[in-house]
Amino acid sequence: MDGILDAHYFDLPSQGNIYSLAELHMSNGINKILAASLRRKVYSFEYLTDDENFLKPLVKEVQFTYIPSGAEIISIDAFTKSKSSDDFVIGITIIK
Repeated sequence: MDGILDAHYFDLPSQGNIYSLAELHMSNGINKILAASLRRKVYSFEYLTDDENFLKPLVKEVQFTYIPSGAEIISIDAFTKSKSSDDFVIGITIIK
């Protein structure tokens, strides 16, 4: 295992599963990952390229206003409405 390196990792406030990840295909060719945790937090993860062509990870929290308190996110999915724009439909499944 000499060639394996960690590129980047980030901690979630609680656990997730394979259904708590969704991929976003942007119109400019960049891909992002949405990662949801059980405690109603959703994060956007992407890599940016700097001036020297090094990859720089970027993680941002995505706010959703209609997730009730006490609910847990059990799955997330997303798709784009159009290939020429970044209009996304994001579906979140919760239990309370």
